[in-house]
Amino acid sequence: MGDLYERQAALILGADLALEHPLLSFQIRANYRHHQARIYVVTPGAVREDKYAAASIRADTPADYFAALERLRDKLKAGPELVVLFDDSFQGADIARLVDFGESLGIPVRYVCLLDYSNSRGAIDMGLAPEFLPGYEPSGQAGLRLNEMLDANLDALWVVGANPYGNGRKNAGADAGVAGRRPAPRAGFLVVQDMFLTETAQRADVVLPAACAYEKEGLSPTLPVKRSGLRARGYHGRQDGPGDHGLSGPPSGSGRGTGPLDAGRRFRGDSRARARL
Repeated sequence: MGDLYERQAALILGADLALEHPLLSFQIRANYRHHQARIYVVTPGAVREDKYAAASIRADTPADYFAALERLRDKLKAGPELVVLFDDSFQGADIARLVDFGESLGIPVRYVCLLDYSNSRGAIDMGLAPEFLPGYEPSGQAGLRLNEMLDANLDALWVVGANPYGNGRKNAGADAGVAGRRPAPRAGFLVVQDMFLTETAQRADVVLPAACAYEKEGLSPTLPVKRSGLRARGYHGRQDGPGDHGLSGPPSGSGRGTGPLDAGRRFRGDSRARARL
């Protein structure tokens, strides 16, 4: 992610970043504003990056893309470095051909393969998508869509971070605004794992509290396929020692200490602050 803000040139192939990957679009736009990075765009249609790109070319087929790359060759090789972002317009042998093109430029080139459904990456990694087992092995069976699950009279339903019986629907299981369908029956045994007591959680047999990103430690998948560490964080407390765990404050150097929350210490600190006022 840092490369998109720091590198001096970026080449976008196929993707509409502002629509499909807004965080990446923001990073590249910030790089252009702050560092005057040179941005090159080869896409099927107009994209937001056209407004500040050094060159924009429209392309639809693999042959069009590689013809466009040849047109940009001199401009790309004139720079000191390059980041290439490409979507599924490039598959199989075309990816190897793209890498060969990058090596022929004679400058350092990095690649970012843009994946669909990036916000669901962790769930897919764990095999929670019906068509895949863990490790992306095909499950060999089709899954059910949300409305199909709600109408299927399932013996058990486990809902994680969703509110299928709410979201303002007059008839759960029907599309919003569509009337005349019977309300979806509740599953025989309903488990809800969520941070909030949603309408679905209120109907559940068991509610499992979920932790937000600032309350847990572990691994989180990121868009460039790697794993980033999570560390629980809060907004109060002082550093108590290297062995501390649990909810902690912002990192040292941010103006606030780190360490587990302690309600008594926090109250005493707030009292001293009020006394100074």
